[in-house]
Amino acid sequence: MNNAPVSVVIPVRNAESGIADVLRSVFEQQVDAPLDVVVVDDGSTDGTVAQANKFPCRVVSVAAANGSPARARNLGAREAQGDPIVFLDADCIAQ
Repeated sequence: MNNAPVSVVIPVRNAESGIADVLRSVFEQQVDAPLDVVVVDDGSTDGTVAQANKFPCRVVSVAAANGSPARARNLGAREAQGDPIVFLDADCIAQ
């Protein structure tokens, strides 16, 4: 097994109803490396962060809320510890 993690960065804003499904789909993947999952919250005002915190991922917040998905992705890339870095939108289910 490879010890280098694979990072998955998920920018998110107000995705309480779906983020658990997205994260579940990520953690169900069969990969030959540890997963480093970073959820970047872009100013959610619902329960998105609480839902994400139920999973073994890191949740980081954008300093100024509702910036842009690109800024959230860039923050996630800086926070990521793995190589490669996979970007996944908060409304996508990993297959």
